[in-house]
Amino acid sequence: MPNFVHTHELHVDLRNVEHRYGGVLLGKGNDSADVFVIKPEGGTGDNASACTGYFIRPDGTTVIIAGTILNGVGTVTLPAVCYTHTGTFSLAVNYSSSAADATLVIIDGRILTTYTDEVADPDDVWSLDAIISAIQQKVDEPSQEGTSGQALLTNGHGGRYWGTVEQAQAVGKVIVDNTEYTLRTGTTGAAGYITLVPETTT
Repeated sequence: MPNFVHTHELHVDLRNVEHRYGGVLLGKGNDSADVFVIKPEGGTGDNASACTGYFIRPDGTTVIIAGTILNGVGTVTLPAVCYTHTGTFSLAVNYSSSAADATLVIIDGRILTTYTDEVADPDDVWSLDAIISAIQQKVDEPSQEGTSGQALLTNGHGGRYWGTVEQAQAVGKVIVDNTEYTLRTGTTGAAGYITLVPETTT
């Protein structure tokens, strides 16, 4: 057994009717991380032939666990299916033989969350400068429609504005239907028109 496994050793006085322990804390997502060892006192469990754990999960599902027994000492190891839900759990450990079947001890406790589904990426933490830069590069759209002879141009900071056709010569390239074009002015029609020229055209 790995030395990092939690071993819960419980000494059960068979002369006492009440055998209940509480305050046990388990971590969600564990697997075979908790072993409960039952040591009967004030009597003997040597004649027991089987040790069984009945683990009631926080969602109400019962997990039946086949334990082991040697010289009256029973051992129950919790499988991964016991750690799937957070909340209150209950574990009853039964000893049985051909003549009797008895619950020796009931253990109560809680399963706690040790992580969540949302995991932070250390590389995804923005500095103040990066936040300010992102704000400055926010796309600003004109609040009014352009007039005749104007085109919607970029301002170099992620925003756009209405400018004259002559200014449109500096716009550069655009992509329409996955085809890259160059914006050229005055090549067709009267002044104030912009022609989309495919990049394959010289």
